[in-house]
Parts: sequence; structure tokens; C-alpha cells
Amino acid sequence: MVKILENEEEILQKIIDISEVCKNNKDEIIKARFVQNIFFEYGIKDVKIDPVGNVIGKIEGSVEESLVIFADLNNIYSKKCKVTMRDIVGKGVATVSYPLFSLGEIAKLYLKERNIKFNLIIVGLTGGEKDFKGMEFFLENNDEKIKGVIYLKGAEEGRIEKSTTSSLKAELVVKNVQNNYLSRNKRSSIIVKISKLISKISDEEQVDQYNIYVESVEKANEEYEKYIVKLNLTGNTLNEVFEGKKLIEEIVAGLTNEDGIIIESRFFYGREGIKSIKDGLYNVYFEMLKQKGFKIFSLNENSAITLPIENSIDTVCIGIGKGGNLGMENEYIEIKSIYRGIEIIYEGLQQFEKEN
Repeated sequence: MVKILENEEEILQKIIDISEVCKNNKDEIIKARFVQNIFFEYGIKDVKIDPVGNVIGKIEGSVEESLVIFADLNNIYSKKCKVTMRDIVGKGVATVSYPLFSLGEIAKLYLKERNIKFNLIIVGLTGGEKDFKGMEFFLENNDEKIKGVIYLKGAEEGRIEKSTTSSLKAELVVKNVQNNYLSRNKRSSIIVKISKLISKISDEEQVDQYNIYVESVEKANEEYEKYIVKLNLTGNTLNEVFEGKKLIEEIVAGLTNEDGIIIESRFFYGREGIKSIKDGLYNVYFEMLKQKGFKIFSLNENSAITLPIENSIDTVCIGIGKGGNLGMENEYIEIKSIYRGIEIIYEGLQQFEKEN
């Protein structure tokens, strides 16, 4: 069991401070400077904020290769956090503040080790999954020999993945708004509607970018003359998949409710996307989660790990801590899970060093 150095009151206060630091100013740089100071307090001497706003701390090891741990540094903030017997409650405490706090704790534990093999680099990542500016700048503008990347996701205990979604299937149900038997004219209208839909999708300039194509058009119901248009969409990143989905929704919205005919959309995300060709870190953490009895799951929805995967870096996204109401004012992190998350990441680092 890893021994956390601060007492519980100090730990809770640090997480609350990170959550509330931007309450009067949402500028990401305010939080970046605050996190930089925390890294300094934890004894990390080499800490900097790069030109795009990433906060980077480094602990030297005995070899040239480095392990990098990322956590999102964004401007989600809480007006007021509160502590109960079981939880810390406040917007962003679980998804942002806790992973950022964990970076410093893991680094401090790393500093206690006398025989460190790999350099440890901790990064409060600007942009995160919203865009790739922080990750892209970090990977393109440093001389580190990166052995592996760990991306922390807060309040998703048991989550682990080494790939990202890059595909989507859509079913567009075209039907009569009254949902009753259709006259010949109405049936003809549905056929025209489907033709318009396919034509609209084919004519959109952005369609080629997202690789949207019509797989089939099927008559789904003899009684109501309901038709299903099946689409496939692929992209290079999860963000492209989301943008392509938005494009489909805009096309559907523009054509629905014409002549009493409506179009309903159903979307199904692919579970197989771009994968890490190296899986040393994934295997270490997967086995550890299994041994500790966690319910293991994958969402493949962290598009930020696309870039290290594309750079052939051993990459894993892992969820730490247990919480709920994510993204809401009453978002929470369970206090007892705070220690578990830090323990898992740190023990995994130790095991990875032994195996490499």
C-alpha cells in the first residue's frame, strides 16, 4: 500500500483549491500557474509552463527514456466546493482537480525512490480532449525519448484503454409523422425524402473529410412503410467522428417535417479504432486492475491519446477515483477512492520499470 504523505485534511484542501482557483477568472493560465506552484511545493525543481499553456514537471531518472503522465488542465471551476463525510462535491472536482492533484502526489512518491530508472514527466495538459494543441505541441517540441504515456481520467475507476473510436454507424428512420398506413402518395413522398437525404449527404463538401457513405436503404415495416437509411462514418480521430455526427444531424434537421414525414436518428459508436501497437503499460495496468478486483471497462472516447498512438508510443488511458454527476455543479469524488487511484498509478509505474 502506497503511503500518502499529507494528512487527509491537506489532501482535500488541495483538491478544493484547484477546483476553486478560477472562480473569478476562467483563464486557463490562472490554473496553470496555480498547478505549477503545487508542483514546486511537492519538490519538483524542473517545472515550466510552455508557450501553449502546458504545465510540465520533470524528475530525472538514471536513463534517457521518459514516462509521461497527462491530466487535463482546463478552465472548469467550482463556485463553492463542500466536503461531506464521504465525498468532495463541486463542479470539476472529480474530472479535473483530482487527476491534476494526483500528478503531484505521484511525482512526490517518485521523488522518494532512490533508484529511479526512467525520467518521470508530469503534464497538466491544455486543450485536453477539446482540441489537440497541448498534446501536439508537447510531442513536437521536446527532445525526450518517450518510453510510454499514461493519460489520467478522473472518476472512472476501472476504465482502461489503448485505442480510440474512429468509426460510427447511423440509422436514419424515415417515417410518416402519424405512424399509420400510408397512401400511395405518402409512400412516394417517403421515397422522395430518402432520395433528398442521400443527395444532400452526397453533396455536402465536408462529407469527403468524414468519409460518410450510405450503406443501405431498407423498408423496415410493411404496415407503416417505414424506411431506414444506414450510414457509415469514419474519421482519423474521435473529434472527427463527433464533427461528422453533427453534420449528419444538421442535414436531418433541415429535411425533417416536410410533408408530414419525419426522420429520427440513431447512432452507434464503433469500439475498434486506432490502436497502440505497443501495449506494455496497458498490460501492466490491466493485470493490476484485475488482481484488485475492479470492474474493468473501456469507452475508447479519449481522442487526446490519438497523437501518442500515432507516434508509436506505448500509450494507455486509465480511469482513477470513483465519483458521479460528472460535469454538473454537484459533481463529486469519493474520498476513499482518492488514495486508491494514486496507489494504482504509482504501483503500475514501479511494475513497468521492473519489466523494462
